[in-house]
Amino acid sequence: MNGMSLMAVAAMMTTGAFASAGNGNTDDIALNKMEIQQQKQQNDDLQSNIADQQQAIFDLVQVKTSLEDDIAMIEARQQRSEAKGNIAKANRLDKRIAWDQALLKANEDHIREYLAVERNDMRLMNRNGERIDNEEAAIAKEKE
Repeated sequence: MNGMSLMAVAAMMTTGAFASAGNGNTDDIALNKMEIQQQKQQNDDLQSNIADQQQAIFDLVQVKTSLEDDIAMIEARQQRSEAKGNIAKANRLDKRIAWDQALLKANEDHIREYLAVERNDMRLMNRNGERIDNEEAAIAKEKE
């Protein structure tokens, strides 16, 4: 290659920098078809990622529900211990509640992160869909 990196070539292809290189209609159509294929492949990869993220979110929500149930149960045990005057046990349960609350906070943060990544992937899929439509329109126009 004459000094141009593969990333630069890929960037030029995805931005359509080669689309009007003046090499004739068949070259432009081939590049447009190649870009469509790349966008469709990226959409397939993104769709797979979204499915994985949705499963991870589902799993995290189940863990969140379990942690909330555990916290409620431990708080009830703590209150019974305090009512019976067993302060040492109540203090141990308080530490366990604090730990579960920290886990719950971390779990909620992970859910937010997965949702943000999923939203970004969906945005990329929409943008790729628009690019595919534009490239298909360019192919149709060049065939005329």
